[in-house]
Amino acid sequence: MNPSNINSFFSRCLEQATSYAKYDSFESFLESCPDPVDLTDNARAVIKRRYAAKDPDDNLLEDEKAVFARVAWEIASVEGEFRSYWAAEFYRAMIEGRFMPNSPVLFNAGLNNGFSYSACHVLVPQDTLESIVEVQKQLALVQRAGGGVGYTFEHLRPRGSYIKSTRSRVDGPLPFIDSYCSTTNAIQQGSKRRGAQMGILTVTHPDIWDFIHAKEDLSRWQNMNVSVKMTDDWLKEFMENPNSPCFVFHEKWGEGYLVKEDDKVVAKRVSADAPNLLTKKELMDAIVSRAHSTGEPGVLFWDRVKKDCVFPEGSEFEIQATNPCFAPGTPILTTEGYKPIEKIHKGDIILQDSRVSYVGPELDNNNPLHWVVNPQKEGNLEEVEVEWAGVTRRNAEVWEVHLDNGLSLTLTEDHHLATSRGMVSVADLSEEDEILCNMGSLLEVDLSSSENVKSLKQGLLAGLSELSGGDLRDFVSTDLLASAMSSLDIPADVSQGLAHVGVFADSVTTLPKLEDSDPYFAYGYYYAFEGNPLPNARIAKTLQLKLMEVGIPTSLTASNELIPLPNTVCRARMVYKGRFGISDVYCLKTAGNRTVVAGGIVARRCGEIPLEDGGSCTIGSVNVSKFLGDNGDVDWYGLGETIALAVRFLDNVVSLNRFPVEKIQKVNDETRRIGVGPMGWADLLFKMGLSYDSPEALALSEKMSAFFREAADSASVALGSARGIYPAASKTKNGLDRKRNAYTTMAAPTGTISILAGCSPSIEPVFSLAFRRRVMVDMDGNPTELMEVNPVFRCVMESYPEDKDDICEHAAAYGTIQNYEPKSIPEDHWRHIKKVFVCAHDIPPEVHVRTQAAWQSHFDQAISKTISLPQDSSKNDLLDTIVLAWATGCKGITVYRDGSRDGKEGQIQPMSLKKDNEGASVWEPIKPPKVAPSTRVTQATPLGNIHVTVVFDPKTRRPIEIFGDISRPGEMPKADVDAICRLASLLLRSGAGIDVIYKQLKGLGSSYSLPSAGGRVLSIPDGIAKALELAIPEILGSSGPTDSVTVSSRESLHVTFYSLACQNCGCSLNTSGNCEFCPSCGFSICV
Repeated sequence: MNPSNINSFFSRCLEQATSYAKYDSFESFLESCPDPVDLTDNARAVIKRRYAAKDPDDNLLEDEKAVFARVAWEIASVEGEFRSYWAAEFYRAMIEGRFMPNSPVLFNAGLNNGFSYSACHVLVPQDTLESIVEVQKQLALVQRAGGGVGYTFEHLRPRGSYIKSTRSRVDGPLPFIDSYCSTTNAIQQGSKRRGAQMGILTVTHPDIWDFIHAKEDLSRWQNMNVSVKMTDDWLKEFMENPNSPCFVFHEKWGEGYLVKEDDKVVAKRVSADAPNLLTKKELMDAIVSRAHSTGEPGVLFWDRVKKDCVFPEGSEFEIQATNPCFAPGTPILTTEGYKPIEKIHKGDIILQDSRVSYVGPELDNNNPLHWVVNPQKEGNLEEVEVEWAGVTRRNAEVWEVHLDNGLSLTLTEDHHLATSRGMVSVADLSEEDEILCNMGSLLEVDLSSSENVKSLKQGLLAGLSELSGGDLRDFVSTDLLASAMSSLDIPADVSQGLAHVGVFADSVTTLPKLEDSDPYFAYGYYYAFEGNPLPNARIAKTLQLKLMEVGIPTSLTASNELIPLPNTVCRARMVYKGRFGISDVYCLKTAGNRTVVAGGIVARRCGEIPLEDGGSCTIGSVNVSKFLGDNGDVDWYGLGETIALAVRFLDNVVSLNRFPVEKIQKVNDETRRIGVGPMGWADLLFKMGLSYDSPEALALSEKMSAFFREAADSASVALGSARGIYPAASKTKNGLDRKRNAYTTMAAPTGTISILAGCSPSIEPVFSLAFRRRVMVDMDGNPTELMEVNPVFRCVMESYPEDKDDICEHAAAYGTIQNYEPKSIPEDHWRHIKKVFVCAHDIPPEVHVRTQAAWQSHFDQAISKTISLPQDSSKNDLLDTIVLAWATGCKGITVYRDGSRDGKEGQIQPMSLKKDNEGASVWEPIKPPKVAPSTRVTQATPLGNIHVTVVFDPKTRRPIEIFGDISRPGEMPKADVDAICRLASLLLRSGAGIDVIYKQLKGLGSSYSLPSAGGRVLSIPDGIAKALELAIPEILGSSGPTDSVTVSSRESLHVTFYSLACQNCGCSLNTSGNCEFCPSCGFSICV
């Protein structure tokens, strides 16, 4: 689209605006706005939860229509007498899903809250203490207003440099980075999120080795992501002569080389022929190794970044650094039990839940979708030392969260909790979320200690006293008391002592309060009330927490009854969330996986945009899937008009933006940087019948990249003619720029805003063609699930009714249709369908790189995209991908190897036949999947109720694991149940059928038996067998010792499928690389 077309568009708009109705108030404009009827249910839910204004009691003050109208009316205020017309145009573009601004605009526009409309900023510390401290102050101001900050630290002199004025040596940039991170930890970001940072260091800085390895300490720089700046010269020399030494330089330090000394690498002022010099290959290997294991550091190709910089080197507007946006969390479970967080200090040992792992790159560590839950992992509590603890904010607003199992927390809105689909902030929790709980402890019930037994007796006595209304005489000779004494292994003399009712009755008054007691007192109290409601909710909650300290998990009902659970690990739904009040808040800092167990609940951080010192970014995205013409080609004219409208909208945002730091305000006003980019790319390719990994799609990527740049620049030129060019235009490389904005195009991750537009996110492929969404829960708590299918794919499959349901089930289960075997689809049709409807995991890494490069070819700012590698990729594969990104013209790259972090295991692998030491063949048990369906059965046994959970392979529906727990206390029964279930699980995962295990357990007798409706239960093993009958009715009819039972109907087994779930729609997520997206609504936390 050339400038004449854009001028024609704006001229036509001006004519229409002249005669358009004028509204004298927002209320009258709002009344004129049409209802946003095309919004999806997901979009409406996100708007209400995330963007709609609320009163202090969390009541909605505006609906979806009012949110978009508020934004449109505010952004159009720049238009003067034509405000009403442009507000209506902006409003229509948003409700029709053609254009969406970034989240800060939707959050803040029109609310007069003093926060800026930009999410990211860059500040560059110079090599003086005054500058370093000033930047730290500016950092605090920016993050308080809701922004994230990026830096380059290359100006700071390296470790060991001599300071003449103080006659001392400095420690280099790393301690100052520590300081910046501490400041960020203490700043609340505009009540929406807490701050994060991006740090960059050039590959030739003397401290580069320490910088690369700094985050091996997982507690360090948790809110800062790091990237290494590389030049073309350095990379060319690495390619041509990888064994050349690593030259380093700093103007205050001089030049030298990296030298290997013992087990460390240091920078020294030596010549190129000195011994033990570190080679470029060794340095690159270190970068690749870290990225291979953690996804970080990223790599920035600085010459490519500078190529599109319109300002010359040395200019005040020269590109400096990049910036992301995200945040962390807080804990309270220690090795000594539960402690109030205000009583936790440096050096204390707390417990982390190892079932939760961060599997994305550090670049997106606050993305809740990058945290993965592995419920099959053994040993789910790990010790970690507290490195810092204390007050982080005074008079902060805190919220209450209550779960359906009785657990609750009071914490800030921006705090993240672990859910079955990743980390989610309190602000974004919904009643469909399954929140991860850990009721375990490193402490175990130990009745060999006389003190513990004494506490347990006292608790039992206190409970019986409360239950009897203070009169124990009714309990002296009861079976309950005798059973309690026996089951709790309390000596007979203690039981006899209870006969002295008067003495005991008096001593009840001297018993400790439950709140001040130890877990053994609570244990006894719990046993007294087992099966009966507790006196009140306060006692019930206290007791539940105390029991968790010794690993006894319970669920609290509405009637204040504690129900024993089979496992210490479980999930629970939120039943209430709301503002609680104002309070000082605390936090702590640790290493490890950055999770903590707070009150039994597991608690806990987008793309990069190069900016100048003081730069900020104002971003909006156009939904390209809306612009498919009737001829099957792109509607280029309609797309161009929407891009032009987006440029005008974002230019208005720049005019309205107000920043807390003068330097940022100056750069914003003088450069007027904006970024218009695409979303809905995968959806458009589906509609056009093009495969994401086809040459035609790559060619269209480059063509559309050029079109976006041409249309955006043309619109900016038109606005420059009408409104004036940006003030810094005379300082550009080419003299005088005629545009209104120094930069115009970029591809952001989109994420949440793509939900509002109803399209796939950014330029990413879809992650699944179908998914299940939970829409309601019945009176018994059983969920109802609906299948949702990509609309284009669903339309295609309507022609094949015999396959439609099966293929959608297959896509929902596996995230791909490539291995589906059709029943009725003709072979040539099926080949075309498989070719077009590819998903993220079907696409080779090279195609991801070339797609990013194609879009980057004409955009003047960065492309946000992560390159995903398979789990078995080698370090050489990763290096090849980095080199390909550089060679194809990408500005930077984040490479993430699937499963590179603990907790993200791959799909279940086939059984393998291996040889033992004597050459005999043995089965190797398969690894269980991280998410699998299960069914839970409770069965009475002579020693108490046993709770058996059978886990099924999500693909084959074959039983693969059995978990069991017994509700009665005592180590022997628990150990027996655990041993039986462990061995049974190993057999199942080694190929044995469930019937083999069933037949071995059924009928085993013991000295105790118990009558039941299903026949007499002879022992714990016989009870497990009867539980298997209930869980798998087909087992009763199985034949043959090697037959395996395949469950064909999960409805018949009441199996609930658990998976990573989208916080907006609750459907299953597919994980892939830097961002995990919802395959239905495209959700991502990235933008």
